[in-house]
Amino acid sequence: TIDFDIEGAGDGETISVFTTRVDTLMGVTYVTLAPEHPLVSAVTTSDQKEVVDAYVKETSSRSDLDRMAAKEKTGAFTGGYAIHP
Repeated sequence: TIDFDIEGAGDGETISVFTTRVDTLMGVTYVTLAPEHPLVSAVTTSDQKEVVDAYVKETSSRSDLDRMAAKEKTGAFTGGYAIHP
């Protein structure tokens, strides 16, 4: 497990990710959180809150099967940044 610190987050909040290929971390350009992840609200900036809240609401109305079957990847920028370990 690799822990990414979160820029500006207090209380030692981190995003923990599992990988079997630690050697590939140098190529990481972004980190994705599921809309229901508890840290989404913590990493979302006030500038992005409206957009993120709308996206979370939209995805919460879809079933897991529908979300996994979707070919197009969707998301909303939280305004937050993970710090590369």
